[in-house]
Amino acid sequence: MSHDYVASWEGFALALVGAAAVLAGLVFVAVSINIDRILAIRGLPGRAGESVILFLAVLCECAFVLIPNQPVSALGLELLVAGLLVWAVGVAIAVPGLRGPTRQPASWRLTRLIGVHLATVPAALAGASLLGWLPGGLYWLAGAVLTALVVATGNAWVLLVEVVRDSRYRPAGQAGETRRGSPERGEPA
Repeated sequence: MSHDYVASWEGFALALVGAAAVLAGLVFVAVSINIDRILAIRGLPGRAGESVILFLAVLCECAFVLIPNQPVSALGLELLVAGLLVWAVGVAIAVPGLRGPTRQPASWRLTRLIGVHLATVPAALAGASLLGWLPGGLYWLAGAVLTALVVATGNAWVLLVEVVRDSRYRPAGQAGETRRGSPERGEPA
């Protein structure tokens, strides 16, 4: 792969850097608005951290593409290391959320873990591809960063809206709550 190949991705990378920065701000707003609820519910502080990390990963990985005149092998190494590092941190945050008592269905927790893998592993594969170890080039990175934006934005939605709306995002035994809903919020019991 050549400098021209990498340069052809600069517009994509520039757009994603801006999107990631703006969306990371959304997570901070969501956390600041709902901080008490987020801290009271097992797994949600980690979910907030995971979202910020995914947005920062998109920002950094796309910024690596924008570094002028760097060797393609250097970009490959940067993406490989970043992808593996973000994957390891994401899994370390998400796996403990699979264990222990919670009101969220197991499928939600498993989907979260799958999202972490889909948002991080392809970035490492992009690096490996630029190093000549497999085909695909920066198309792997496109998959990684777009998936990371979707996963992290979904997490931001949970932290901003669902934590208030859905009774499964409440601590067990909260006053006024029944098994299936909260009468004070007009949800069916």
